[in-house]
Amino acid sequence: MKFDSQNMEMILDIYLAGGIEHAGWRHSQVDGLRKALVDPAPFIPALFSPEGNWPILLSAIRNQHNYVGPHFISCDHGCFHGPQTAGLGLGQPTCASEEDNSSIALENRRKKVFELNKDAIERADFIFAWIDRTELYGTLVEIGYALGRNKHVAIAFAKNLSQEVIDEHWFVCQGVQQVFYDCENVGNALDKALVREIKSRFLFKKIISQYAGKCRECGKNHLPRDEVYWCVEREVSGIWCLSCKSVLDSMGTIIE
Repeated sequence: MKFDSQNMEMILDIYLAGGIEHAGWRHSQVDGLRKALVDPAPFIPALFSPEGNWPILLSAIRNQHNYVGPHFISCDHGCFHGPQTAGLGLGQPTCASEEDNSSIALENRRKKVFELNKDAIERADFIFAWIDRTELYGTLVEIGYALGRNKHVAIAFAKNLSQEVIDEHWFVCQGVQQVFYDCENVGNALDKALVREIKSRFLFKKIISQYAGKCRECGKNHLPRDEVYWCVEREVSGIWCLSCKSVLDSMGTIIE
C-alpha cells in the first residue's frame, strides 16, 4: 500500500479472487490482463520454475491500484481454460508445444499455482472475491488464507445466486470486512468495495496543533494550539480545519 500525499490518493495492491474462465470477469476490471501472459511457449517453463512468480500490473485497476493476481495464460481459443485448469492448461492439451506442456508433472504444476496464489495474497493489501456461481472451492480457500494473514477482504455475491447458496457461505462471511449481496455486476461491486476500503484506511483525528500551518482544503492559516484534524497515516502530511470535516468524511474516517 502506498499513499500519494499530494493528491490524497491511496494505491492498493489488489488480489481478485473468484472463478477463472475464458474471457472471464477480470478482463473487464484489470487493464492489460489479456496481454500479461500471452505467449505460452516460453512462459510455461519459466512460470513453473522455482523462481517463477506472477507479474504485477501497475495502475491496472481504475488507473490507480495494482493487480497482483491471479494470472492465467491467454490465447485466442481459450484452450488453457477448463475445469480444474486454473486458466493455465493444467491437465489438458493446449496450443503450447507438447514439450512445454509435459515437461513438468501436473501435480507439481498445481502445487506451484497454489504457491503463486499464496504469494500474491501475501503481497496484497486488499482481496476482493466475486461469487457468481456455486462450487468455487478454491475461492473459499483464498479467502480463508487471506483472513489467516489478517488481510482486508470483501465478498460480493452476484444477483443470480439463490438465497440458499448465499446462506451456505455464512461462515466465511463472518470474518471479512465487507459483504455485498444481490450485485448486478462485478464492476459496481468492486467500486463500492474500494470506496469503503479506502475510507477505512484514511483515518483522521482531532488534535491540538503544535505548529502553525495552512488547512490543506481551504487554505486557512492556523496557529499553534489550534484544534485541527490530522491524518494518522504518516505519509500524508498537513492539517485540516474543523470546518472542513465534511470533506474528510467523504475521503476517510474521522476518529473522534
